[in-house]
Amino acid sequence: ALLEHALGATLYMPATRSTIAQDISGGQLKGLTSMVLCLEDAIGDNEVLKGEESIVSQIKELALTVAQGRICLEDIPFIFVRIRSAEQMKRIAQVLLENISLVTGFIFPKFTARNGEEYLRTLLEINKGQEKPIYAMPILESPDIINIESRQQNLLEIKSILDSYRSLVLNVRIGATDFSGLFGLR
Repeated sequence: ALLEHALGATLYMPATRSTIAQDISGGQLKGLTSMVLCLEDAIGDNEVLKGEESIVSQIKELALTVAQGRICLEDIPFIFVRIRSAEQMKRIAQVLLENISLVTGFIFPKFTARNGEEYLRTLLEINKGQEKPIYAMPILESPDIINIESRQQNLLEIKSILDSYRSLVLNVRIGATDFSGLFGLR
């Protein structure tokens, strides 16, 4: 309950950034509470594999700096990974192994009643055997939530899914940029 209110301003950065671990351990991000390593719209489709590899490399480097005592766990911001699919989340978790504990959660973009169950079911599987939970942060930003004809039904369906996995859902975000685009307010 405390964590869902403790995120502060969240810094988004492309997952392809090669200095994430250095920036954290070197103090360049001092005072940052939470950050997102984005594999979705912050990188191009042709950079996804590079982004996945970078996340794994940066998280492993952070784990090593913690193990060597060069940085304390308390100095690491809450790290979230914005993924493109449930399959991608599963793949990253499998490669990270025990280092997944440095990831606070996964962000599910364009979360809907159609894809929500798969995202959360996969996250539930990833959480099996973990000492601390890895959370979900769904983002509501799809046209079916904007359209008045389908809004209420879609939101009720999403609520039902989220209620089923309440212990894993840290908070729900609204995609203001996508919504602005849908309204033509860019």
